[in-house]
Amino acid sequence: MVSAEIVIGIVAFFASLLTFFCGFGLGTLLLPVFAMFYDVKSAVLLTASVHLFNNLFKFSLIFKHVDWRKALSFSVFALPASFIGAWLLSGITLADEFSFQCHWGSYVFTFSLVSFGLGLLMVFFGIWELIPRFQSLRISEKWFAPIAFLSGLIGGFSGHQGALRTVVLSQAKLDKQAFIATGIVIACLVDLTRIPIYLSETSIHEFAFQAFLPAVLPAFGGAWLGNRFLKKMEFKWLKWLIGVYLIAMGVLVLLNVA
Repeated sequence: MVSAEIVIGIVAFFASLLTFFCGFGLGTLLLPVFAMFYDVKSAVLLTASVHLFNNLFKFSLIFKHVDWRKALSFSVFALPASFIGAWLLSGITLADEFSFQCHWGSYVFTFSLVSFGLGLLMVFFGIWELIPRFQSLRISEKWFAPIAFLSGLIGGFSGHQGALRTVVLSQAKLDKQAFIATGIVIACLVDLTRIPIYLSETSIHEFAFQAFLPAVLPAFGGAWLGNRFLKKMEFKWLKWLIGVYLIAMGVLVLLNVA
């Protein structure tokens, strides 16, 4: 039987590689895998930690291309929201009073508030990948600040910050490398904001280095390889595959199965 560390490492490598080519987020793909082996809060913490270290490594590769003005103008709204989102996650316990059951025939499904909310977000962003209109979404500049705030809020709660951030940055007229580098800086700042809040939550299990290292090292390898062949290539079939994957895993997390 394949161990959890091997599964996590393989997903981390390919997810990190894909962030350079298709714009998919490492955290978005890795979170469902961690959720298969750990409780939801620990999965969010582990994913955020791998996400941060991987983005710091990617930053060291392409820092010269960062548009600092765009990064800071986005972060002004995203970082306070990220703090709020992380605080909301940490403030919710997995105690029985935050759980409920649903009966369907002879089946009984148990939902926790955290897994239910996280599962819904995963399903939503899976649908986001499947609908072309979302990929070419154009918004008025007056909505940039609210979207940056919402991106940070969701990022702090579950780590799904990339899709909404892309909506804003895609309209900033940045070249390929500047687009990726600027997004990496914003992601690092959000992670640095939310991770201390997660760690302050005493109900989160002790940090599992046996899961962290097998994920972060392959992620470094994927980032290095992706940077070597950085050409913003589009693989439509991959977007469909990732969308279906996120919806399926989101349903499992929502039902408290994964």
